[in-house]
Amino acid sequence: MQKFDPAAKALSIDWGFPVAGRQMQRWAQAIGGVLVTRRDREVREYRRGIRPSCSQSEPALLVIGLDGGRVQGKDKDADSGSR
Repeated sequence: MQKFDPAAKALSIDWGFPVAGRQMQRWAQAIGGVLVTRRDREVREYRRGIRPSCSQSEPALLVIGLDGGRVQGKDKDADSGSR
C-alpha cells in the first residue's frame, strides 16, 4: 500500500468512481507545486515591501457568538458574590 492509497480510497467512496493512489499523488504534487510557487512569490513581494491586499468581498452578515461561561459582567451574583 502506498501512502496516497487511503486518500484515493476515500475519494473513490465520496465521488462514486475509482481513483488510483498514483493519480492522487500526481494531483497532490501538482497542487502542492502551485501553492509553493504562490507562497514563494508572496514572500518575495513582502520582502520588497509589497503587502498582501485585503479580501475584496465583505461578508453579508458577520455573526459573533460568546460562551456565557467566559464573559465577566459588571454586576455581582447575589448568591455567590462573583461576577
